[in-house]
Amino acid sequence: MRTLRGLATIFLALLSLPLSVAHAEEPAADAVEGSVDGGIGKGVQLVTPDGDLRFQIQARTQVRADIELPEGEAATISPMVRRMRLVVRAEAPRLNVGLYVQLGFAPGDLDPAAPNIVRDAVITWTPSPAFRLRVGQTKVPFNRERSVSSSALSFVDRSIVNGELTLDRDMGLQFLFDQLDGAGHLGLQLGVFGGDGRNVPNTDNGLLYTMRLEYKLNPKDDTYSEVDLRDDRSRPLFAMALGAGYNHKARRSRSTIGSFLPGDLHANLLHGEFDLIFKYEGWSIQAEVLARRSTEETGNYVDADGNDAVSGFRNGFGWFVAVGHAFDAKYFVGLRYAELRPLGDASTLKTQHVLRATGGWFIARHALKAQIDYGYLFGEGFGGGRHEVRLQTQVFF
Repeated sequence: MRTLRGLATIFLALLSLPLSVAHAEEPAADAVEGSVDGGIGKGVQLVTPDGDLRFQIQARTQVRADIELPEGEAATISPMVRRMRLVVRAEAPRLNVGLYVQLGFAPGDLDPAAPNIVRDAVITWTPSPAFRLRVGQTKVPFNRERSVSSSALSFVDRSIVNGELTLDRDMGLQFLFDQLDGAGHLGLQLGVFGGDGRNVPNTDNGLLYTMRLEYKLNPKDDTYSEVDLRDDRSRPLFAMALGAGYNHKARRSRSTIGSFLPGDLHANLLHGEFDLIFKYEGWSIQAEVLARRSTEETGNYVDADGNDAVSGFRNGFGWFVAVGHAFDAKYFVGLRYAELRPLGDASTLKTQHVLRATGGWFIARHALKAQIDYGYLFGEGFGGGRHEVRLQTQVFF
């Protein structure tokens, strides 16, 4: 307990530092031609005198400590640099072409199966306000919680449902129809990807096919930030979406992430999801339902000793609901319940339930914030679980 009190004291001392900063959400487009601009949450922005090139470079880090308290056992403390990112954006407005590159340097930023600092490297062509074409490595358009940047979360980190059932970054081609209804309320994203995750070359003819259909109450709203930190919070924000995917000949245990399946085993995986987000007067509600199932309950493969073997897949279903309130667009409290369950008797997925409460101080919105959350990770029958406290600060230049 003395160690826990010491960490809490240091954390509170960091929070008390006097700081005066700008909002994080100010876009690079605010810069004028022939200028150099910058600030916290904006990075450094350069625009050539003729306006033909806009360039932005940003950096952010998340410093975190996890304290686990298993029932009847000694506490463990894990300090870490959770994320350390460098982002480069470039845009040639007259050519309607943009480039987005993101590098990750912390151990948690690297895929254990294919360690590489390149997270995003994607080119976007925007011939009209209604259509965009993307090619390169980036997030697969599937569920909202994964699509929201890790810099803009309401809790210290994403839910266990996302960790298990999401579709993560991959190399591919995307078609984005931003005004499917002609007004921008309805958008459609279609994608074709390698299917094996970021920085992993596809060695077979299996591909990942995805679809995401989203409705927004107001076409101009940013629905990919989880806390209601808007300047005008008197207007309701609402969006909901359906996502689907089919990963043909997937070689990894969680489709585009996780360990590789044993031997020459592969799976044909079906993915589905529904999500929504609502914000009003500082209140925010977010919910998602995700599922993944293989077309076959089990698969046959040859093990390392040359013997025939059979394995199940991580077929599963999960959902979460998160509710929170932001006071004066600066202080936030929230509660989230998440649950995972296996699908089918042969599934290798285990049941999980997690209840979390969080509090945060958004000094400069998401650009400079400090967060703490407490979670109880239930056992399979809601007993024999463990307590967890997570403390995190983020600075986004």
